[in-house]
Amino acid sequence: MEGQSPDSLSLKSQVVAGLPIINHFLNKLGIDHLLSAVHPSMYLRSNVSDGQALGVLLRNIILRNCKPLYSHYEWAKRILPELIGLGSPDANGLNDDRIGRALEPG
Repeated sequence: MEGQSPDSLSLKSQVVAGLPIINHFLNKLGIDHLLSAVHPSMYLRSNVSDGQALGVLLRNIILRNCKPLYSHYEWAKRILPELIGLGSPDANGLNDDRIGRALEPG
């Protein structure tokens, strides 16, 4: 860090909330694996699978952040992607349309 100008440094804040505890229990129950097994399809226009989209929705509901689907992308952007079952690039593929398509019956 020594020798770097303050302009070259940046700080990115991300929410953790209760997700480590929630993820512990979801992992014990195998929920992410179950969601992926039940909904394995991948929407061609997104790099987020149905199981991942449903996992994000489930975590959002458990945290009692019950908002309309269109607000989930903004919520997910503030969360550390690994805590909601997404990689950093995957979070960009999450939106209300993606979650809605994951909710459609097979």
